[in-house]
Amino acid sequence: MLEQLESVYRKLIDHERLGEDEAQRLLSVVEDLRWYAGRIGVERWDKMPRSNNWSFEQNVWQLVRQAKNAAPATSSKPVWYWIDRGKVCVGLAAEIVALFEYREAE
Repeated sequence: MLEQLESVYRKLIDHERLGEDEAQRLLSVVEDLRWYAGRIGVERWDKMPRSNNWSFEQNVWQLVRQAKNAAPATSSKPVWYWIDRGKVCVGLAAEIVALFEYREAE
């Protein structure tokens, strides 16, 4: 799923002819999500950290789906929109890690 997100982001970078800074910021979303994916552990990707919280997998799939549905050729959203949406997903991944770690520490 992270490969799909990276592929969609690279298409956006190419289509929008983004500068190095914006391209790197967008791709940093994928790098950060990969890092958190490792910390969460593949065995917990589909686990909700607590009731009424999406799992890591659900959050990432939502981001992938949104990005795919707004393919660059039809998207009227500026690149910062996609950077912000990705960083929100990264923040949720950080929260998931914290919730799992806090639960294990108790």
